[in-house]
Amino acid sequence: MSLALSKNSATWSAVIYITRPGEKKARKEHVPLHVPVEGHRPRSLKETGDEAFERSRAAAQTAHDKKVAEIRAPVEAMAAADHVAALATGKARQTVSLFNLDIIWKATTRGNGSLPGPETIANYSVYFKHFYAFMKAKYPGVRDIRMIDSAIATEWAEQLRKDRILFNTFNRYVAGLSSAFSAAAVKAGVRFNPFSGITRSNNEEAVAHRKPYTSEEIARIMDATAIDPEVGPVAVVAGCTCMRRRDCVLLPWSAVNLESGMIRVRANKTGELCWIPIFARLRKVLEGRKHAGKYVFPELAERFLAKPKSRDFLLDRLKKILRHAGIDYNKRNDFSSPHPRLRKASQSGWHAFKSTFITLALDASVPVEMVSKISGNKVADIIVGAYYGPDHEKLSAKMNSAMPAGLTGYAPQTESARQLVERLTPENFAEVREQLLKLIK
Repeated sequence: MSLALSKNSATWSAVIYITRPGEKKARKEHVPLHVPVEGHRPRSLKETGDEAFERSRAAAQTAHDKKVAEIRAPVEAMAAADHVAALATGKARQTVSLFNLDIIWKATTRGNGSLPGPETIANYSVYFKHFYAFMKAKYPGVRDIRMIDSAIATEWAEQLRKDRILFNTFNRYVAGLSSAFSAAAVKAGVRFNPFSGITRSNNEEAVAHRKPYTSEEIARIMDATAIDPEVGPVAVVAGCTCMRRRDCVLLPWSAVNLESGMIRVRANKTGELCWIPIFARLRKVLEGRKHAGKYVFPELAERFLAKPKSRDFLLDRLKKILRHAGIDYNKRNDFSSPHPRLRKASQSGWHAFKSTFITLALDASVPVEMVSKISGNKVADIIVGAYYGPDHEKLSAKMNSAMPAGLTGYAPQTESARQLVERLTPENFAEVREQLLKLIK
């Protein structure tokens, strides 16, 4: 390392040469020393400046030497530990560069044996870029993952908050780095994960939960899909399958079995296997598609994969379908966070079909285990906690009618269908008919 001073810089910096993984030539990096430049600058650092300048140079040199010591101390300690381990085991320890965390993570299989999908890799790449930038700026001499301790991990978490990465997004960053470090730690023989001790954010006020559509709204939406021959059928798939937007657009024909009436597909985001019954409305859409190529919607699939940054066109088209169904997307999507957000919450977009499907299924008393099989979520508690939110009136009525009268003390004001049929006569036909119609609404 050596002192450096850029032409228009107001502070001193140090120069360090770092060789990145896969690079043969060392790269020069500037490390801020946060020491202000004073006095009159000479034309070159080889020349002597005035008294004030040389005083600031001396202060910068002290900061430089301290930075060198900070870098060398853990490196030397780690080298000594490696030497002892090699003497004891006869094997040299394997070093793992922190800048290889993303490569190691992408090559690590998940619990179900699958590798991360393209969309998951794209999301995680943002987490790694942020961490790499932080390490280059704050700890340029740290390259081995064994040098990352709890203090560094905590400082990175604080940087996330300064960068306005809040709540759920913050938790995803931390979980992403934690899982990547765990995968790399196996190679490096590290037992402690410094990211595991970071306290996750929990602020319900800032969480924008998806708003499930009512049974009446979803019926109108499904009818309104007819106005868009291209994207409308995808909305039908989303409403009838509980699949995410990507999985609907990229639904392969190999997953569809019209004879058995089932779709068997692995969710891209979670890698979980889903078993989805084909409803009559969905069957009509599938039978109306030409079986040409890999995907059910080949043109949309090609556009979706070729231009990942222009996928908002799907939401724009969905908004038109919603408007035709008498639903104002912007009014319904009126979540106001008490904290700043990096982007506007989407409560009524494509993902709302998933929450709608689950909510309606649970309202209809479909067993949660069966809903888990269809939706691909392994843990029933996650489904109930994330998607199922019946209103108080509906919950009360459901429990009062389902639980024994001896427990609830609830005396229904209307007769049951069986009781009405049993007292049916030609004289009271009109009255009983009206009561029966009310029961089956």
